[in-house]
Amino acid sequence: GYLALKESCEVVAVADPSPGNIARAKKAFGDHLTVYEDYQTLLDHETLDGVDIVLPHDLHLPATLAAARAGVHVLTEKVMARNVAECDQMIAVCDKAGVELVVCHDRRYAGRLGPPRPSSRTLTWRITNFCTLPVTVIGNSSTNIT
Repeated sequence: GYLALKESCEVVAVADPSPGNIARAKKAFGDHLTVYEDYQTLLDHETLDGVDIVLPHDLHLPATLAAARAGVHVLTEKVMARNVAECDQMIAVCDKAGVELVVCHDRRYAGRLGPPRPSSRTLTWRITNFCTLPVTVIGNSSTNIT
């Protein structure tokens, strides 16, 4: 999670309606963390380079579209969306907005699965570079804290 990337990645805001998740995020990242109850308000008020969308799969499409339209790069966990049509829509909107869309399997680099396969080197590079930017977490903040 982002705690292991403190030197290269700054979590500046979290959108999550759950007070318990927000308390956990503030404990992990500090009281400077800005908190919003919904991602649209966060996108309307923050200046961001990228977001990590850690919502249930059925919300990946609307959150990705909102972030892309706000000019923010998007990292979303797999499963990308509920169907190919939603994936195509996410790709098209991100392309039109000129933002990166990266789909990640967060356990792929956890060590328990061994080193990344050669086909994943580009993705590793993109995620590493993506995480040099100020980042925010949209969704269930308990997912990626540790």
